[in-house]
Amino acid sequence: IFPRFRFTEDGVNSYFYGIERSLTPTQLVLLHDALELSAPYIDLIKIKTGTVRLYPRDKFVQKLAMYETFDILPFLGGQFHEYVFAKMGDATLPRFYDEARAVGFRAIEISDNTVPLTDAQRSGQIKMAVASGLKVFGEVGSKETMSNPGLLVKQAEICLGAGASL
Repeated sequence: IFPRFRFTEDGVNSYFYGIERSLTPTQLVLLHDALELSAPYIDLIKIKTGTVRLYPRDKFVQKLAMYETFDILPFLGGQFHEYVFAKMGDATLPRFYDEARAVGFRAIEISDNTVPLTDAQRSGQIKMAVASGLKVFGEVGSKETMSNPGLLVKQAEICLGAGASL
């Protein structure tokens, strides 16, 4: 009944997103009921860190499909990407992107909160993920330290220049 709305400032759209932390795979009915009420106010949902590995594959695929049914774009949080890169290296990332798409992700986040990236690595990983068919959200700054505003702008420019959507 009510159309989705966006706060706009100078014609720039704003998005509303949430972070999923602990919903168990057996609670798909509860998720459906919650989304019936809240979906008009949510654009994106971040699947936090490695929680994806805790679900039976079929239940997780159902969960992502349910978000999509409600016009919510689920995306894989950047820390899981960092883990794959740190433990298995750049050469493994194309397989990671393939698997993300195979379970139903159309978007991922690329960050360097726990595993530092050089500018070239950040740009290269974003380009590689975009080339694989994923939408990329680049996270800038640090959760651990106060970031210099100039650094934040530089990182955002690198992300957007490499093809990140956000």
